[in-house]
Amino acid sequence: MTTTIANPGRLVVELVHRDSPLSPIYDPNITIYDRTDRALKRSIKRHAYLSAKQRDASTTGLIRGEVMPDPASAEYLAKILIGTPPMEAFFMIDTGSDLLWTQCQPCFDCYKQPGYIYDPKKSSTYFSLGCNSRECKDIPVKMRGCRRPNTCTYNYDYGDGSYSSGTLGYEYFELKNSDGNSMIIRNATFGCGNKNKNTNARGAAGILGHLVLGNGSFINGFRTPMTIGSNGLYYLTLVSIRVRETILDIKPGTFDLKPDGSGGLVIDSGSPYTLLTIDAYIKVRDAIYKELSLFDMITQVPDPTRSHRMCFEGVANSDLGGFPDVTFIFKEDVYVHLYQPNIFVQVNDDVFCMAFYPVSAEKMSVFGNFAQQFYNIGYDLDSKRVSFEIIDCSVF
Repeated sequence: MTTTIANPGRLVVELVHRDSPLSPIYDPNITIYDRTDRALKRSIKRHAYLSAKQRDASTTGLIRGEVMPDPASAEYLAKILIGTPPMEAFFMIDTGSDLLWTQCQPCFDCYKQPGYIYDPKKSSTYFSLGCNSRECKDIPVKMRGCRRPNTCTYNYDYGDGSYSSGTLGYEYFELKNSDGNSMIIRNATFGCGNKNKNTNARGAAGILGHLVLGNGSFINGFRTPMTIGSNGLYYLTLVSIRVRETILDIKPGTFDLKPDGSGGLVIDSGSPYTLLTIDAYIKVRDAIYKELSLFDMITQVPDPTRSHRMCFEGVANSDLGGFPDVTFIFKEDVYVHLYQPNIFVQVNDDVFCMAFYPVSAEKMSVFGNFAQQFYNIGYDLDSKRVSFEIIDCSVF
């Protein structure tokens, strides 16, 4: 059996941000400013996960190793139908994860989720995978097993103590389109978890790893080469950063992926903040500070959450009219312009902070989702290129 897709046209799936009132993990008791602080903490945790994944691939030669995505850092959820007849569930999106899994009956040890837990015995399209199947062998050796008579098992552990353990199988997954149509992914490999702990799920049925969206996706705009690392991460070549019309004096090669697999710049939807190696961060920080000094009544203040961001008194949306672009210039002259909402985050009623954060010099940099706002970003895995196009998201 192989994965096939019914109705493989263009599919636009609504992603629900974890902090949206539409999210099953929405907490109405925290403020919008609490959420911005948590976004920074998720960015830092996400960087630790990505760095561990990078280090694991470069030191052991394993493609994925024993590192699992941290559900606390997941930013978006998708509503998906699973099985026949279909059952609706929310899944945490993580394009850095290799396995789609969901809680399954019989659930010997499961966390609470709204709605029903998927039962493979009640689905006519479920099929368990054997121990010698290609899909089973794709799971790292230390994470897979075999249960009599011939059933492939998996056991994935998270860094925060969460885990999912169960059997590997095939199933039908249906994703609803924004226009009411749908795409059915037939015989998709997934983990059917009978023992699960997800300390930060609070409503998600599981983790959605690799996602297939069909042949009609938009791959428009300016295109820059992409390197897919042995760890499955997407690396871009960042040549320079410009503030207003000034190219910052950042040492050439600062963002290059090193021969030993360290460094580089990853584009990642799971990290809200953009994280830059310390030398580059200082140059960006100082250039932004210089521009802010031209605005009346804007003064630097301590970070209210003591997270060591560079923060200022004021309201970014109303006080920073005309603030210049910060431009990330990628290989082959691809200019990605960041505007005021990409550059700053309002952290309370009268303080805003930079949406950039430093990491140590030897670590990877991350181009986060605050910086990706207002762009349609296309990933062409065949030609290994990423495209950027300014777009009006309301048309979707």
